Amino acid sequence: MRLLPKPGEEHAYVLLHSKKDGLSARSIEIASMATGVFFPLAPGSADVTLAVKLAASGGPVALLLGPQEEGPFSLLGAMELSRADRKAIAEGRVPDRWNASKTSGGTLALEKEGELWKLVSSESPTPLYLKPAGRTLYMALRAEDFRVLESVAQKRVSGFDAKWSVEREFDAHAQVGFGDRTDAPMTLQFAWNGAADTTVHWKVFGLKENASRAFRRMPKALSWATNEAFVPASPLFAMGINMPDLTRKIEEWPRPLGLVASYGASLGLSESDIRRVLTGPLVASIGGQMRFLWVTLPGVMVDFEASGRIRDKLMNAFWGYFLMKAKPDPIPGFESGGATDLPFSLVAASQGDRVLLGVVDAASLQPRQTAGTFLQGELGKFLGAEKNCIGWLFVDAPKLLKALPDASGARSLMNDDENEDENAPEEGDVTERLQRILLPFGKVAILWDQFDAGRFICLQ
Repeated sequence: MRLLPKPGEEHAYVLLHSKKDGLSARSIEIASMATGVFFPLAPGSADVTLAVKLAASGGPVALLLGPQEEGPFSLLGAMELSRADRKAIAEGRVPDRWNASKTSGGTLALEKEGELWKLVSSESPTPLYLKPAGRTLYMALRAEDFRVLESVAQKRVSGFDAKWSVEREFDAHAQVGFGDRTDAPMTLQFAWNGAADTTVHWKVFGLKENASRAFRRMPKALSWATNEAFVPASPLFAMGINMPDLTRKIEEWPRPLGLVASYGASLGLSESDIRRVLTGPLVASIGGQMRFLWVTLPGVMVDFEASGRIRDKLMNAFWGYFLMKAKPDPIPGFESGGATDLPFSLVAASQGDRVLLGVVDAASLQPRQTAGTFLQGELGKFLGAEKNCIGWLFVDAPKLLKALPDASGARSLMNDDENEDENAPEEGDVTERLQRILLPFGKVAILWDQFDAGRFICLQ
């Protein structure tokens, strides 16, 4: 890795490294999901298709990616060449193992361009420039980027000496640097062990410094084994988190929580009430179905704890807002609240100190499945008997991706231009990014085991 340049502290980047077997297509897909918010790293991405094909062909390899508009390079790489590789390149032939790599990219060809070789393919509009140097092959998306590599070789620029702190003995690692996108320096490391490994371990460095503004206390693990929060049967998406005590100033909350706070305020809840609702176990999910006009869509719901006074205040305010205090239809298994289909499927019900709010029809709440039961079925072997963790997330990627176009169409019907958030990302951009990140996967899960560490798991 010291053959590659160290990015500046202000620049975001992704570093991928394998000590032995290369970066398998699957491992790169996993890294793609984890870092897809920042970089087009997926194997189908035009910019990195050929680099991924080489990286997946085996041997020690490292890839360093950075946003072209923010730094001196967009992709640089180095990999070890075998004697057969060196002989083939010297003769102008593509090494056999490169074409044998089971990733996208099509059949490869080499073209000489000055001192460099240019790797091309009919399936990729962007060539990859190569430069053999002894047993090492350097690669870059642009010919001029080799000046950066030469500066490292001549020690005029510092080489990247990443320190792997997560599962050091594992074969493959990745590191994400967030640059100046965070309040304090922060990096994210991953580790996995070979091409067949379906569990990726992760750890965030600098998370406490960045989270201290939003949380008065750091999140803690709890047992989810007996958690009674509702999760629909066969959910497209589900997540649970033990929310810590938030800071006193709502304006310092992360944006999603700030939006929740504004909705709570519109229902007449005080700032103190909102803070209590958003402290403790909270479960959100997508599944079942809801109806809006002639359109049927997956339902969306959230389940949380609220004491008697706050619970009753919330129920009255909610139904007073939507039904002008008319009574909703009762739901079996819930003590208060209920459901309605007018003007669209809506649920607000409580059982004890648990409150369920959702845009979902009442039929989707039967049979009732708790978070504890759901976790036992999907993640039991990863969590143990007590299901101890700070949080968890489950995604059925194929089903969720199939539902996205319908949800986008329905949202346009309900869109209110006057209340539209000018700072919100374009819906098409979000949908495209989700599709790119999730497309290679079946069912996946993320476990938040410790405050700054956890696991990413491919369930199928």
